[in-house]
Amino acid sequence: MVFRIDYKHFLLHMIDHFSYDDLTTMQWVIISSKIANTSRTDKVVKDSELYPDIASVDEYAATGSKKILKKMYYDMIDNDKDNPYRYSNHYHNAIYGDIINPLLKNYNVTIICREEENDYIDCLCSYLHDKFKIDVIDLNELFTKGHVGPIYIDKDEIADKAVDIKRAAAKQNYESKKKTEGGRQWLLEKMSKKDKIREIEKSGSKVGHNMDEKAINELLLMIWQEENGVY
Repeated sequence: MVFRIDYKHFLLHMIDHFSYDDLTTMQWVIISSKIANTSRTDKVVKDSELYPDIASVDEYAATGSKKILKKMYYDMIDNDKDNPYRYSNHYHNAIYGDIINPLLKNYNVTIICREEENDYIDCLCSYLHDKFKIDVIDLNELFTKGHVGPIYIDKDEIADKAVDIKRAAAKQNYESKKKTEGGRQWLLEKMSKKDKIREIEKSGSKVGHNMDEKAINELLLMIWQEENGVY
C-alpha cells in the first residue's frame, strides 16, 4: 500500500498505531523542504524531484488557488524540459524508483511531509491516481476522522501503466553508468556476451567470429569512452 502522512500526525498517531516491524520495513519517501533525511538506511529517501518547483510554490503563495497549483504541478512533471535524456523523464523516474517499484515488490510506501506542505502532496497523490491508478491512503484523515474512502489497488494495472517509465528509467541508468569508470566496469560484469556484441554492432563496429570475450570487453569499453570523451 501507499500511505501519506505529515510529520505532526506521524508523531501524534502513527508511531502508536503501527508496530515497530511495520515502521522499520516500510519504504519512506520524504517530500519536504523542511525535513532532512538523517537516516542511514536505504529504506528512507528524500525525493526533492517531486517537490513543486519555485514557480508553483510562489504562485500558490500569491493566489491560494489549489486548482492553479495542481495544473502547474502536473505541467512540471509532464514537461521535463531540463532533462538531458530526451527519451526519459526524471520526474517519472523518481516516481517509479521511490514509489511504484517498491509497491510492486510488496513493500508499504509512506510519503511524509510537513503539515503546511500537505497541499503539495495532494497534487502528487492526485497525479499518482490519474496517471498510474494508484490510490494513496491518507493517514492524516484516517487518524483524524477514523476512516478514509474506499481504496483499490490493482498491481497488474499499475505495472502496465508504468511499463514506459520503467523502460526509460532503466535506459537512463544504463546511459549514466556508461559515463563513469566504475559504471562501465559494472556494466561489463553484468552484461552477457550477446548483449555486448549487440551494443558494439549498434555503434557501427563489427565483431569477428573468433573474438574472445576479453577482446569484446576492450572494444566495448573503448566505444563507451569515445562516446563520453574519455581517452
